[in-house]
Amino acid sequence: MEERQVARRTTKDLVRDIRLAILEELKENGYPGVTFEGVARRARTSKPVIYRRYSSRAHMALDAWTWNSPVKMPKRSKGSLRKDLIAILEALQTYNKQAGVAAFRRMIAEADDDLMKQMTETTAEMSREAVQMALAAARVRGEIGDVPLGRALELLPIILFRHDVFFRRPSYEPKATEALVDDVLLPVMTALTGTKD
Repeated sequence: MEERQVARRTTKDLVRDIRLAILEELKENGYPGVTFEGVARRARTSKPVIYRRYSSRAHMALDAWTWNSPVKMPKRSKGSLRKDLIAILEALQTYNKQAGVAAFRRMIAEADDDLMKQMTETTAEMSREAVQMALAAARVRGEIGDVPLGRALELLPIILFRHDVFFRRPSYEPKATEALVDDVLLPVMTALTGTKD
């Protein structure tokens, strides 16, 4: 009987196959239907391999979502602080839509302290860098003053976004996003940076 030789996968290939398996499980079964056994079977590996990499279903889902579609924040100003803030919120919404609010809510309910920290810090720092870019461009244009905003205020867009989406409106509504920028973010940022009339 002729022996079949199966090439061993590199660690990089194995991790890719596991992430793809998680995404397929999410697509076919939804977040509640994702299991370690199902991911291991689809990735052609063993459950212990999956358990060594992830401590929970929530860790699996976040890793796969982030790998497949990271938050793509704007790198350059779109010409006004208003447009930049809207673009930042839209980038967050695009990432959020990949999994769906219901899945994210279930994941948050199952997340431990380490995962919650990872979830908040990853997106927070990305959005903070985009806000800093938008503010710097706005200062050059004279839209805002020179008083720097603190870290908490630089994170205000994502803080309000999370509250709005997870607790108020699960679906994307452009007018609501614009209202968040026009009624809250712009007035706060322009006032606190010392803009003169």
